[in-house]
Formats: sequence, C-alpha cells, structure tokens
Amino acid sequence: MCTGKHVPINMEIDHKDNNRQNNKITNLRLATRNNNCWNYSIQFVNTTGIKGVSYIKNKGYYRARIKFKGTRIDLGCFRTLEQAGNAYEEAAFRLFGEFAKS
Repeated sequence: MCTGKHVPINMEIDHKDNNRQNNKITNLRLATRNNNCWNYSIQFVNTTGIKGVSYIKNKGYYRARIKFKGTRIDLGCFRTLEQAGNAYEEAAFRLFGEFAKS
C-alpha cells in the first residue's frame, strides 16, 4: 500500500470490491489469508447463481452450505432458492463480518 506503511507479516492487501484494478486507498484493506479467501466470487461450476447454494435435483430442494476455518457447515435444505440464499448470506455475515460476500 502506498501509505508509507509496510504490510505486516502474515497479512495481505485485499480489494474490497474484488477488482484488482481498483487500487484506490478506500478500496484496500489489510486481511489475513483466511479473510481474503472468505470474499471470493461465485465459482464457475455453480449452477444456481447463488454462492453457497446447490440444487439437489433428485430430491427437489436447495441446499445451503458454508465453509469456515476448514470446516463445512450445512445450513439446511430449503424449498426455494431465495430461502437457501438468505441462509447463506446470514451465515456469511455472522462468520465473516466485513469480509462476507454473497
């Protein structure tokens, strides 16, 4: 960071908006490696379009899951995509705080 300060050991620079081209000071923050991993974008293999939510076709429901400190947490099964998405979002903000990204 061009603030005259060094990045502490075991810390990284995180882009709040996940845009690596946006290097405005207001968009940068210090983060641990774990913090930085928490706000990754949706994976290309996701078919629901909602982070942390998958559709279980043979059962006809949506499942919400989240990973925290190496442990996968099942958030439940839901009849609608919206309900499952809300469950993931609530858990993400509770667990990741300002680093949550849904």
